Amino acid sequence: MKALYIILILILTLPCAVFTQDTVYKDTHQVINLQEVTVQAEKLTTKIQETPIAVSLIPAKKIEQENINTMADLTARIPNFFVLDYGSKQSPAVFSRGMGLRRDAQPSVGLYVDNIPYFEKGSFNFDFLDIDRIEVLRGPQGTLYGRNTMGGLIKIYTQDPKGLFNGYLKTDIGNYGQSKTSIHINQPLSSKFYTVFNAAYAHGDGFFTNETLNKKADAYDTYSGRLKLAYRPNNDFKATFSVDFERNNQLGYAYAVYDTDTQKANDINYNKESAYDRDQLSIGLNLEHIGNWFVFNSATGYQNMDDVFLIDQDFSPANVYFIDQNRTHNTYYQEVNIHSKPDAKITWLFGSMAFKQLTDKGVNVTFGEDFMAPNYPDSYLKTYDLPTSGFALYGQSTVPLGKFNFTGGLRLDLESASLEYTNTETKDGADDIKPGFEKDLNFDQITPKVSLSYIPNADFTAYFTTTKGFKAGGFNSSFDYEEDKTYDPETSWNYEIGIKSTWFNKQLSTNLTLFHIDIENQQVARPVESGQGSMTKNAGVSQSRGIEFEANLIVSDDLQIWANLGITEAKFTSYTNSNTIVLSGNLIPNVPKYTFGLGADYSIDFQDSFIDKAHFNLSYQHIGKIYWDEENDAFQKNYGITNTKLTFVTSSVDFGFWGKNIFGTEYNAFYFTTSKPFVQLGKPAQFGFFAKLKF
Repeated sequence: MKALYIILILILTLPCAVFTQDTVYKDTHQVINLQEVTVQAEKLTTKIQETPIAVSLIPAKKIEQENINTMADLTARIPNFFVLDYGSKQSPAVFSRGMGLRRDAQPSVGLYVDNIPYFEKGSFNFDFLDIDRIEVLRGPQGTLYGRNTMGGLIKIYTQDPKGLFNGYLKTDIGNYGQSKTSIHINQPLSSKFYTVFNAAYAHGDGFFTNETLNKKADAYDTYSGRLKLAYRPNNDFKATFSVDFERNNQLGYAYAVYDTDTQKANDINYNKESAYDRDQLSIGLNLEHIGNWFVFNSATGYQNMDDVFLIDQDFSPANVYFIDQNRTHNTYYQEVNIHSKPDAKITWLFGSMAFKQLTDKGVNVTFGEDFMAPNYPDSYLKTYDLPTSGFALYGQSTVPLGKFNFTGGLRLDLESASLEYTNTETKDGADDIKPGFEKDLNFDQITPKVSLSYIPNADFTAYFTTTKGFKAGGFNSSFDYEEDKTYDPETSWNYEIGIKSTWFNKQLSTNLTLFHIDIENQQVARPVESGQGSMTKNAGVSQSRGIEFEANLIVSDDLQIWANLGITEAKFTSYTNSNTIVLSGNLIPNVPKYTFGLGADYSIDFQDSFIDKAHFNLSYQHIGKIYWDEENDAFQKNYGITNTKLTFVTSSVDFGFWGKNIFGTEYNAFYFTTSKPFVQLGKPAQFGFFAKLKF
């Protein structure tokens, strides 16, 4: 940690030209005063520089100019934020401040889209379409939000219907056979009813070739759409109904054997085509009523996700074994809260949340003639019926004490989960029904929050927060032994000190955060002993601590520069794994040692020209060394990716060029072991052209 403190001293004592991400734009040159930038991080509209939470905001203009299209594009764009790329859209793992988990278990970082939570991690990886803004809150947020916000919360807001008709048709073409066509129509129906409709189709030929099949291993087709209906009868009430849908048909899992001696990946070679197909539907209804002294909010959500997972699990030319998995998730959600009006002297919020999730999954494993275990069946089918439900009460209040604000919060969680498991083996055409089991789990937890902030003026905020985090336990879908069927809850104590400030007439803003997290029973992913899948286990005691720094500089109306730096030391402090290997002192896998992002947005106005203006964006995202396994034997060294986009704007058409990983940096995006180590390679250099017809 000495390096952390040295960097902290440098940040505080040296003039900096590195900068935060909280500026929003108008369609003209004028830049909105940084003081007016607001977020809804605390479910109250507050100025970002006075909010005692480590929160990053990316507005619509930057999302478009920086070509942010998926959750993975936020890696290193937010300090200490990292998303694993499995090589498909299945269950992306999001890590923040060392908190996160691969594969089946609940996410440690929550996701809300238009105030509706996405509980199932398999639904996180969707194509962004007309996003209005993204807010990323780091640290536990349980005294204000639903479930699984132990490591933070991602809040995505899509564009709301507006009062004037507008729309566009956009096409995007890139190398590797990439193309995307999208349409946006905003249509007011009356003075009180408004609608907005979006739809898109994306295709790619694939980036990597399976040499055995002599075809691309990761081609994809994605169909997505959204409809939002808004009712605004007066200034005191609003209702918004939304429907989001995405169909994903994707070849995937372009995994290659990894040579640990040479640190190189071999060719991709497996004999059976692997794929991931997913349909997901999200329906949400948001209601808001503003009373004389309070604001009432209700969020009602339903989500359905059906996916099919087909994978040549041995990833070799031999016919060893193949997995066919089918899942169905149905989630019902209701949240109600009442809070003070923004201008109240004492701010407060009380809320409740309830959910029901129904999960059915079938995993069919078929063994081929090259499987070297004669006593094994020809195939087996495991089924899982997993209903989960939860209820929570939470509240938070802030009391001003002169130039200080004191915040206290409390949350009560009650959760239950049940599993009905069956296992049927088939050999020589005969079924053998093995003993299944039924089991219930119940969890409850009270998590407090205490925060003290000091705000002497509009240009400076300092705060200290301590919060307890909680994530329920659950069931494993892959296990070899009785003790591996379930895993325990995870809890944490989080301590955070932050300083937010603006300088030079608000031309420069800086945010600095130091955090320390003590984790009990951290949920970690481990391969099962047979090599057929992975499971979640609890690692005794862990610790994560680090620094986050963000800043934004408005050089002029035409030039803005931003940067962020995150440093994390996340390690096991007391942990002996199931193989009796002592791992105390080892770094937690899949957590970069640091992240660094730097970017610039530059605009040029043209006089008396067909082109009104041009926007040029250049950004660099650097990811520090990552250990892939608990033993800290396998790793990805630090690497950086450079992206760019050039947009020409006219009255009726926008057009331009974009590039991702333009220097072709080679890196491994994911690593795992079965009988051998395998990697998913990072995507190569990509370039494309786009045109947007506005009407």
